[in-house]
Amino acid sequence: MIGQVKYSWINFRRSFTTSLTQYANLILSYILVGISINSISITKAIFEGNVSYRIQQSYLIFSIVSTILSLFLAIIVTRKTVRQIFNHQIKDIALMKNVGSKTKWIYSYILFYHILVGVISFVIGLFLSAIILLIILYIFKMGSYGNQIKFLPAFLICGSIVLLHYLVTHNEILRILNENNLEISSKGLRNYKSIFEFDELFKKIKPARKFGLKAFLRSGEIRSTFFFIFLISTASVIFLFSTINIGNTFVYSYTEQFGKYKYLISKENVANFFENNIGYSEHNYNDFFTEKSSLNSDFINNLKENNVVYDIIFLNKRKVSEINVTIPDTVNLEQYKTVGKERSLNITIIGYINETIFLDRLIEGVKPNKEKNEIVISQSVNKMLLDDYTLEFLRIGGLKEKYRVTGIVNENFANGYTIYIPMRKLRENLLTSNGNCILIKSVKSDIISKIYTSAEESNYRVSNITEIVEKKIKGLWNVINLVNSIYGILFIITLTRFLAFGILLVSENSDDIKLMYKIGTKKRVLRNCMLNDMSLNTIPGLVLSFLLGLVIIKYFIVEITITKLLGMKISLLCFLNYLITYLGIIIGVNEIIKKQ
Repeated sequence: MIGQVKYSWINFRRSFTTSLTQYANLILSYILVGISINSISITKAIFEGNVSYRIQQSYLIFSIVSTILSLFLAIIVTRKTVRQIFNHQIKDIALMKNVGSKTKWIYSYILFYHILVGVISFVIGLFLSAIILLIILYIFKMGSYGNQIKFLPAFLICGSIVLLHYLVTHNEILRILNENNLEISSKGLRNYKSIFEFDELFKKIKPARKFGLKAFLRSGEIRSTFFFIFLISTASVIFLFSTINIGNTFVYSYTEQFGKYKYLISKENVANFFENNIGYSEHNYNDFFTEKSSLNSDFINNLKENNVVYDIIFLNKRKVSEINVTIPDTVNLEQYKTVGKERSLNITIIGYINETIFLDRLIEGVKPNKEKNEIVISQSVNKMLLDDYTLEFLRIGGLKEKYRVTGIVNENFANGYTIYIPMRKLRENLLTSNGNCILIKSVKSDIISKIYTSAEESNYRVSNITEIVEKKIKGLWNVINLVNSIYGILFIITLTRFLAFGILLVSENSDDIKLMYKIGTKKRVLRNCMLNDMSLNTIPGLVLSFLLGLVIIKYFIVEITITKLLGMKISLLCFLNYLITYLGIIIGVNEIIKKQ
């Protein structure tokens, strides 16, 4: 046993540098899985409560899809790498069998070698994934989220890949040891079979294409290679475009919500609230609007006289409580069940006169009746407070009645946690008589100076909404770019996979390439031969990944995609993946020729 371990370690050290591409593939797999798993907890902690529910869910779905893709890739890469290593060990195993080595000794030696490869790659990959995440977090000055890097989940999932490595190795050793003639075995048309077979089948095909087609058919890995290329290309599409698309959609929807307004007019404290409101709070909120003041009616009349187009709203933050209901059980009609948990949060209240302020963002339900106790709420409030908005009611601090929810809006203001209530109800409860905030839609250039003067006389502040939105978006981009950087690393890793695939594809045919080079075949012809093999292996997977990537991004990860020419951009990325694989072919062929 000690002898097998010793020889396994010697063989590992000897082959680590010569077969670095194979080991790098395994290490990159563990890095990919480690980063993907931890990205779920990191993005959840960063975005929870800081963005709308819709955007938060988009990032969560994206991180889960990325983790699943990374895991499948790691499984396929592990299986392929084990078989590629065995292809280089075939001659050693045949030699050991021919000189009389016991099957048990060969089994132990090869098994220990592969366990060393798997465990060392696992440790290095897991360690590097944590280091990369910490570096990115500190670069964006968010090191406090480092505690979201969970070691145990990554350890368990990556450990299961090591176990898979062992099982594949075990089965491969038994298969090879049971073969009678290792050098000429044709089981599964594996890649130690001579390239110069099947000549009768390919007489009408040009030599370079004939070589590529033969290499493709006798590889024995057609199906697994297709899935590998398909998954790695899909991953590159999703890693690159999903985060960009989510960020652009978020910024676009935030800009669109306030893009129709130019100026905000209010008192200083209300203006500060509009600019810095951060969403919801589970704790008691110190309501700074203690005075039940309203906008100056003379000031509003002045706006009307100057034909200024505007909306009046009332901004405040109030405690909102869920009122649960008891209904008949759908299974047992004689029993009743309770819907709701009596939750409560301090949420931004927006009193409105004109329902067009939210109507174009109504995504579910119907608009409320102003004469009744009906309101609309944001998607975030619905998910946070209610089990079934069609059955339950809400109670709002400062208002006597309970309110029925008639619809859900897509909201970005106050991080997506808002409730829209008719101004009439606020007046009835003496919270306001005329709102506390004016949003100006359009105004003539010669009138704006008069508005500034009139606002100053009334002790109001005039704020440029475009500047407020740009300031908010600038802060959001810092967080979005943090996530983009994390998945940018994963994208780069997927690109290196294509390079490694091209190099390994050449190494699988190294004996035939050496022979062809020795009989005078030019380097350009050798590249073309491998290009044909590469094209057969990659093009089907790239085409399917283009279609799947487009569907996933547009219809599953982001509800509304606004990235222009997305299909063209994805097709260009798939072509880039093809070129990078060909670069691997060039590097692989050059390395073989150098050694001759």
